[in-house]
Parts: sequence; structure tokens; C-alpha cells
Amino acid sequence: MTGQRGDTRRRVRDAALTLFAERTYGATRLQDIADAMGVTKAALYYYFHTKEEILADLVEPAVEELEAILDRAEGHGFSPAATRDLLVAMGELYARDRRLLTVLMFDRTFRAQPVLGTRVLACRRRTQRALNRSGAEDTMVGEVRALAALAALTVPLAALEGYEDLRPLVGPSVAAACAVLGIRPPRARAVAAVGSTVSE
Repeated sequence: MTGQRGDTRRRVRDAALTLFAERTYGATRLQDIADAMGVTKAALYYYFHTKEEILADLVEPAVEELEAILDRAEGHGFSPAATRDLLVAMGELYARDRRLLTVLMFDRTFRAQPVLGTRVLACRRRTQRALNRSGAEDTMVGEVRALAALAALTVPLAALEGYEDLRPLVGPSVAAACAVLGIRPPRARAVAAVGSTVSE
């Protein structure tokens, strides 16, 4: 999609994502998105017919990528190296847009959605199992540690102010998650495309 229509569609997506992150998906109406753009609600229908369509357009690519990341991790047996790779890949995904991370990880109204929300909840459960070191420690302590590691990775990316570019936070967040899990953090590498991200 090119030209003015493509630009306007991107503006709709940007305005919607900002409102979803600030107010939650459930508390945002199509009228709110139209008001944020300075257009009529009827004008939005040219690009999206429902709020659900906007949500799917915004988050489905990230959900598909997250599912692929988890598929790779599960295929490598949840070794410490695979766990580090999982944390790095998730950190890089979430660091692309704080607003998207906020919706995916912290918006209960989004997770209540019957299709995408269900898929994200499934990804979260798969992530917690992976961080629980392949289920070898199927205890309350292991489950708490896995959830704490996920929080160590995602909360700094969502909550630390003063960072428009979240990529420099990925390395420290991954290292914090590794510390919670009791595994060695990845060796740092400098890759311009992902800021100061880390990897094995």
C-alpha cells in the first residue's frame, strides 16, 4: 500500500497503538482513535472496519514471531544456551516498540480477546515452561523463578523512562533474567542493528 492511503493507515495504527498502551485495548474506542487523529469515525472505516481489525494488524506479526521464537527454543531442549538465545530473541522483539510490549505483556483486556489473546497467553505459558528449565524443576519455586525471570526481562523495557530507543536495555535485562535463573549471561556483542544486545 503506497501513497496517501498507506500513510493514513500507518497513522491509524500509530494512534491506536499509543491509545491501547496508555488506556488499554478494552478502554479504547474507535471514536478515541478518530479523535486522536483529528478525523471522523466514519473516515476510519475506509481503513479498518472494527477495533479488532486494528488490533490484529498491529499485534499478529509480533505474535507469529514470538511463536516462532518459542518453536526454536523448544526444539533445542531448553539448555542454558537455548535459554539465553530465547531471552535475547524475546528482548529484541519487545524492544522494537514499548507500546507493543505493553499491550502484549501487561494489558489484561487484550489477553481476554478470544483469538490473539488466547495465542499470547499460550506463548506466555510456553515461555514460563522454557524458563523453568524444561520442566526439570516442576515446583512452585521453579515456577516463581521463571515468572521472575520473565519480569526481569520485560518490566525494564516497559517501565524505564528516558529511553526512546529500548535496544540498549536489552543486554542488561537479559543479564538480569539470567541471574534470576542462575545461568551465565551471554557474552556481549556489538551489532548496530540491535544496539547493545547480547548473545552467546
